[in-house]
Amino acid sequence: MTTTRRWRRPARLLGLLALLIAACRSSTPTAPAPTVTSSLPTSAPASATAPASATPLPDAQGTAGAYLAAWQAGDYAAMYTLLAPASQAALPAADFEQQYRHNLSLMSTEAYTPTLTGAAANGQTAEAQAHISYQTFLTGMLETDITLPLRQTDGRWGVVYSPALIWPELVDGKQLYMVYFVPDRGTLYDRNGLPMAAQTDAYAVGLVPGEIVDEEAVQSGLGRLLGVPAPLIRARYEFAPPDQYFPMGEVSADEFNRLGSVAGQPGVSFDLYTSRYYSGHGAGAHVTGYTTFIQPDQLVEMQ
Repeated sequence: MTTTRRWRRPARLLGLLALLIAACRSSTPTAPAPTVTSSLPTSAPASATAPASATPLPDAQGTAGAYLAAWQAGDYAAMYTLLAPASQAALPAADFEQQYRHNLSLMSTEAYTPTLTGAAANGQTAEAQAHISYQTFLTGMLETDITLPLRQTDGRWGVVYSPALIWPELVDGKQLYMVYFVPDRGTLYDRNGLPMAAQTDAYAVGLVPGEIVDEEAVQSGLGRLLGVPAPLIRARYEFAPPDQYFPMGEVSADEFNRLGSVAGQPGVSFDLYTSRYYSGHGAGAHVTGYTTFIQPDQLVEMQ
């Protein structure tokens, strides 16, 4: 009896141990199976594919705006591509760019701003309006309005070029010029009401010593005209090169008409000019003052 009991207990223990091991195995999570991905794109279902659509061509206003934007950027090549075929056929790209650069240079343009203000189409033709502001060195700000004609060819809008796109008056062969006008300065009078400095006609007086024939007549005549003793006239040009012009002074037109008898003498010349003339041969220059161009270093200080 004792022997039988001794062997039954280990059998139960073995059975229980087997059950525990089986339970532990069943509770261990199962690792997921590895997945394989492909680098090739998969085709979308036919129902999800969007139909292809062509990019719409720019309208007249868009073409005009692109033309002005390219001009603002100084991209003349891009501007040329936006011209109508007829304009491209009539004007090479190099001449097109040269016309712009030449006129901007004549206006002394430092900067410019084109602004599109409107556009309207009528069939295959259109017109766009723009306002141009030119900042120039010589005249400050210049502003104008231009009209850009456009034409549609083969479904594409193009700008019809003419120099009027730079300045509206550049039509019928007209050209742009910059003309300088020097404003007249006011007349200065002395206490007796006589002009000390005024804008008037005057003569620049000079001579070529080697061409003088009658030295006595020249010295006395210029002495009276310039208010200088005759011997001092000779002293002024005595050591001057004989074959070169030597300036002697200037006289007003009225003085010349009264005392201009020396004008016929060989070697003496009188050149008429219109400018500011100082009476008394410049005796009051320390009072009347003078004008001259601003020097670069002075311009920096004044800015």
